[in-house]
Amino acid sequence: MKRTLLTSTAILVTVLLISSCSSDEKGENGKGADSYTVQNDKDTTASDSLSDNAKELIDAMFRNIPSPVTLSFVLHEAGIEYRKELTHDPDLARDYASSYKQSLMLGVYGTDLTYSNITDHFPETMKFMAASLSLYESLGINNAVSETIVSRMESNENNRDSMRVIISESFANLEGYLKDNDRMDIAGTILAGGVVEALYISTQVLDMNNPDPKISQLIADQKYSIKSLVGLFQSLEKTEMTQKVYADIMQIWKIYEQMEEQTNEGTDQMDGEVLRIGSKQKIVASTEQLVAIKELVSKLRMSYINTGV
Repeated sequence: MKRTLLTSTAILVTVLLISSCSSDEKGENGKGADSYTVQNDKDTTASDSLSDNAKELIDAMFRNIPSPVTLSFVLHEAGIEYRKELTHDPDLARDYASSYKQSLMLGVYGTDLTYSNITDHFPETMKFMAASLSLYESLGINNAVSETIVSRMESNENNRDSMRVIISESFANLEGYLKDNDRMDIAGTILAGGVVEALYISTQVLDMNNPDPKISQLIADQKYSIKSLVGLFQSLEKTEMTQKVYADIMQIWKIYEQMEEQTNEGTDQMDGEVLRIGSKQKIVASTEQLVAIKELVSKLRMSYINTGV
């Protein structure tokens, strides 16, 4: 596993959207991943409101969950072109009625937005942002987003770096708004939807008969993001929404939990102008495990985008 300055700190929708290309941002994969232990259901407790300690734990987990945007970046780096059929139709945003589905869709569209932006498909990026804004309104959290966001994006739609800054600013504000208003159930659900969508896209483009090592490794490295998500949902109040998402994440974790972690000597090296920092840990995923992840996330993603329930 690599720590890389290409990735961003993972506060809530940074996990979905902040640029992974800025060389002055901090590394992610696995940082702090072993700072807690995955618990059994019987060890979790519900509370009427989150304590300050729980909020601090959640903040730490958000910072340490690797960014699905990294998956989009590596797909692009590996020469994978934008495939519209792998994203979700932004015109369907208003068809989701429950806060559970609306929150999941914010995560899905957030990852699709990143995928389109990093592959320079700016018209699609604007459509995914419009879909996201529609969902903010449906969830009653539109006050979290600046009224000027759309005009700023339109003025910079052909500038990938400027778009990235605007997007990161907007969604970082959303994370803060949800936290300040005790809506961490929505925040966590958005995050989970984004992770599932990122895994869906990456496993769909991976040829299981001749897997690209770079993409395979990136999928395997998400073991730490899934582990962090498990801990996050164990810290949230038990509601119908959080319990549904927790059950889904646990299914994914059962596959990742079986992946071996190898110890090796990493070395720091320059990749162009970016310093890649070596790590002693590497996650090893078998083809069978990659296939299992593909099948599971495809099933989960299909249930998420279903507008009928």
